Amino acid sequence: MAEAAIEFFIAEVQRNRNSYLNASNGLISNNTISNGTPGTNNLHARITGTFIGDSSKAAMLYAAEVSLMKLRLRSIGFSDCSGLTSSSSLADTTAKCGAKIELIQDIDLTQIGLRNALTVQCQMQSTGSTNVLLGWKATPPYPPALSGYAIETGGAENNAGSEYYVNQGDSSKKQNLNPDLCSMNRDDYFKSFFNKTPAQLLDSTKSLRPTDTDFLIAPVKRVSASEFAAACQDPSSFLRDPAKTATVGVVWVDGKIDDPTNGNIILGSSSSSMSNCQAGYDNGAGTINTAKVIFDGNTTIYGSMSITGFMYGRSDGSGWTHSQKGALSIYGAAAFEGSYNGTSLVPGMTLHVAAEEKFINSLGMANGISAAKGNWRDF
Repeated sequence: MAEAAIEFFIAEVQRNRNSYLNASNGLISNNTISNGTPGTNNLHARITGTFIGDSSKAAMLYAAEVSLMKLRLRSIGFSDCSGLTSSSSLADTTAKCGAKIELIQDIDLTQIGLRNALTVQCQMQSTGSTNVLLGWKATPPYPPALSGYAIETGGAENNAGSEYYVNQGDSSKKQNLNPDLCSMNRDDYFKSFFNKTPAQLLDSTKSLRPTDTDFLIAPVKRVSASEFAAACQDPSSFLRDPAKTATVGVVWVDGKIDDPTNGNIILGSSSSSMSNCQAGYDNGAGTINTAKVIFDGNTTIYGSMSITGFMYGRSDGSGWTHSQKGALSIYGAAAFEGSYNGTSLVPGMTLHVAAEEKFINSLGMANGISAAKGNWRDF
């Protein structure tokens, strides 16, 4: 119940931001912090047993501002309760329940997370076709899959090819122009999705290479372009075998491994296109193991490729160039640093993003303000 109250509050802030936050993104109703713990004067969320169909459980959540754009949540979960009402006070709930637990978690409001199907930091440019579906179909009670736009960009689009953007939840939110995105620091933009800067995520002591003993269980896997190309075509690899994709984590395709000078990523070749290149696993019957794939370097893809999960295009320059012979299909969501420069090696190149709820929920990055795992403190 304590965890459910935190998820409930995060979803409520995302859905009804103005009810909780002021113009400076501070809490409208704030608690003071004593010894690192938010007080209990202002109740921000209450969940009774009807939330889960069990009247013997309840939860109350309190929040305080730790610093600019950062909140500290204090959630108190109760069980073995009797005689509670929807307006029971903290003292009354404590008296009527036999057990309780407190969780404290910090939430960084600078996180964009996966609000949108496709987020392009600056300008969306493409000579091929672009198809984006934001399949926003909320499963009650919480959370909705996504609550943003099919595509959000920092600058006006320049697409020579065909475009097709759909937001199934709100047709008025197909596209959004957000100039603030393009002025963001690259590391901050990256952190808004991964909750870490690139240097923090690509920790050489933890971002293991395929030859390392614990590569399969490593949270971040650093691979070359050629290693990724081989793995995405191999049904028994860490990118496709369901037993291995269960812990696939983040796959960092580092262009500087194969191309130290330019850092370009080339998958396949003009004479030998890739065949059945896939990352992540979806058996179509409910088993979904998502991958988070970072392409660190301008990327040329010979053949079609599909990613079940989240794709991030990273570039040190003004944008990320994607050249394709075939279709790049992403079942989840995608984001690109700088401008997205899509070029067609042959007519028919397609960027296809299908942000359906089942993929987003499996990623665990939905709702913009995402719950950072591992920050619990029990009392």
